[in-house]
Amino acid sequence: MSRPAGEGPRVVSKLFADCLVTGQMIDTGIEIDEASFALLPAFVGKIFCPHCASEHEWSKETAHVVDQNKTQSRAIREMPAPRR
Repeated sequence: MSRPAGEGPRVVSKLFADCLVTGQMIDTGIEIDEASFALLPAFVGKIFCPHCASEHEWSKETAHVVDQNKTQSRAIREMPAPRR
């Protein structure tokens, strides 16, 4: 779908759950912004975790929206300078 002229870059936010074993974030594969997430009704679901190879229960209360644009730009800023 094309974006109207004059709009800025699309903000890519993703929904994550937590691995209760390793503490790592599990990408749910869902792209959603904070405003849309806030409108969702309460839910509980299950997700397979690639970090510990088990299934975890997650919910709206335990999930978090992560802005991928901010995460990627922070990761780039925090990269060590190349050695010469």
